[in-house]
Amino acid sequence: MNLTFQLKQKPVRAAPDVWVKRVIIYSELKPTPTPIREVSLRKGLNIVWAEEPESSLDDNDIAGHSAGKTTFCRILRYILGEKTFANKRNTQAIKSCFPSGYVAAELHVKKKSFAVLRPIGMNRSSYVMEGGSIEEIIEGRGVNASATQETYVTKLGLAAIVESEKLKSATVARTNQPIQWDHLLAWCTRDQEVRFQNIYEWRSSRSDSEWPAFRFPKSDPLFVMRLILGLFIDAELRAEETLAQMQQKYDKDAAEIERLRMEPEYWRDYSGAELRRQLKELLPSDAANIEMASLISDDPSSLFPDLKKFVDKVKYELSVKLDQLERQLRELQKNMDTVNESLAPLKTEYGTIQELLETNNDISKESEQAVRVSQIPTSDKKRLCPYGLILVGNCTHIKDRDSRNPALSIKQKHIQEQAAANLSIDRKSLQARLVEIAEEIKDLETKRNNLSIEFVKLTAGIAENKNLSTSISDRFVEYSAWTERSYDIKKYAKLKEKAEALETLKENIFKAKTELKTLLTTHNKNRKLIEEIFSQATRSVLPKSNYDGVVSFEDRMLNFQIIHRTTMSGEAIETLAVLLSDLSCMIYSIYSENSLLPSFLIHDSPREADLGLRIYHSFIRFTAGIHEKFQTAGDCPFQYILTTTTPPPKDMQTDEIVRLKLDASKKNELLFRRNLANPPDDSQPEQLLMIE
Repeated sequence: MNLTFQLKQKPVRAAPDVWVKRVIIYSELKPTPTPIREVSLRKGLNIVWAEEPESSLDDNDIAGHSAGKTTFCRILRYILGEKTFANKRNTQAIKSCFPSGYVAAELHVKKKSFAVLRPIGMNRSSYVMEGGSIEEIIEGRGVNASATQETYVTKLGLAAIVESEKLKSATVARTNQPIQWDHLLAWCTRDQEVRFQNIYEWRSSRSDSEWPAFRFPKSDPLFVMRLILGLFIDAELRAEETLAQMQQKYDKDAAEIERLRMEPEYWRDYSGAELRRQLKELLPSDAANIEMASLISDDPSSLFPDLKKFVDKVKYELSVKLDQLERQLRELQKNMDTVNESLAPLKTEYGTIQELLETNNDISKESEQAVRVSQIPTSDKKRLCPYGLILVGNCTHIKDRDSRNPALSIKQKHIQEQAAANLSIDRKSLQARLVEIAEEIKDLETKRNNLSIEFVKLTAGIAENKNLSTSISDRFVEYSAWTERSYDIKKYAKLKEKAEALETLKENIFKAKTELKTLLTTHNKNRKLIEEIFSQATRSVLPKSNYDGVVSFEDRMLNFQIIHRTTMSGEAIETLAVLLSDLSCMIYSIYSENSLLPSFLIHDSPREADLGLRIYHSFIRFTAGIHEKFQTAGDCPFQYILTTTTPPPKDMQTDEIVRLKLDASKKNELLFRRNLANPPDDSQPEQLLMIE
């Protein structure tokens, strides 16, 4: 059975969008280009065979595994725009051996021919020339042909493949990650290290390929595969994007709900711990019972006491203490009022005495002055009067005194002296009383200050007890509320609202998925085509058996499976499913106008991924048959490169099919014609590195 003639439609592609025609590895370009290895490739099937020793006595038991077939695949990927041409260890070895080395190639991209030149040594610049040959780009390389890593794929037109108008979305729907040429290249050139375990794993971290990995390593590659194959229609793609946005919101809201679900438990535990701490401080004798108490116990026989009882007990004791404090405060207020009542008349009397003393003092001064005036001799008229600061003869008081009856003057003088003496006695009495009143006032004010201090303490104690009682009540209410919310989300309004919104979103997602499945039915033609290709490919490789290939398109997924009757198969068959899925997608792109797959494919050592020899040979013959039939019809619209350590079927061990033959046991049949593990030997002539 041959697949090509089983399809009822005609190919829409006469040549692969990407294929490599010629590769040359140079040890240096100056002073003269020195080639190490030249490989010519063709459209269709190309086998790179790293031969293993046939004799069991051969001591080089890994000859086929260290000849350079994987490095050759990496160089092809490097030519097609990948950043690296080997893993870090091999890159360093190649650079050490060939510090001025380059790889050159002639390739075709979207019906245009290019020559490229890329460094494998210490140089940094790459070169791209449209329409030229390897020899021409080496001869004419310069500033105009140079390209950076960022511009290399653009100059070759590779970036434009994923920027086509056919690609309605240039991003992964779920993450908005831009789809790049490197993603497509990774699919078409799987790492040997991934061992062909599944269709969505393209690169291994061990290969150091520095490709733009996906956030979701399974769903994102499958989405890109469907997108590149054109297995989306506009409405479906918009539905996919809408569904992805809804899913993102659902995931975000679900995470928020999980956080909110934990919130009542956190606050329940926190408020409960704080309540118990307060209760144990106030009821130290009940500490053990408080620790084991339940929130509310309706069962009298319960082993656990009721926490509310301790709350009520504390509130009662606080209320009793509060009553005592308030009684003490009232009594204190009475004492303060009594002191104030006693202070008031004393302060009034004190002020009155002070006024009397001031008046008494003034009268005393006048009396003393009058006595002194009366004692001044009249004859001493030229003497200065000490009170009026004038001469005695001119003093009106002296003149008035002299004009009176002398007998009266003597009597007046006596009266004045007697009045002054009496005033002196009264002033001493008042001053003594004033001191006595001051002492009484001081004692009363000290007593009042002490009462005021006690008043402040009692007031603070009353406030503290009230606050403590309120705090315990509030904490108990809070603890009860959070406990209810932790058992019933409907009691937590914030969580209830979020949960209801999430449930609505979940329903909308279900509706969107249903609508998307309806849209998928419009893909019957394309889906049937790729399903038919994969089914016939499976039955061609596994003839005379009950094996078949099926393709599923559930959700955003794309899955290829080989089934035996109605059951899955073993690991070897799963490896074959990956190989045939890639091959089927490549063939599908030959027949589908919507596919952007470039019909270029590399499989590096699939036999080593646990594929039986009989199945392996059948797979190679199937691929060769496709090549032959397309070639017979005109030209081969794909390029498939297969590396192997297992000998191809004998009738296929021809130079036309085996484009490169390597052998690690023979120096000249190594890819670089030397052991890269050995450092360069400057004593050896340069010719040892060249083709013999």
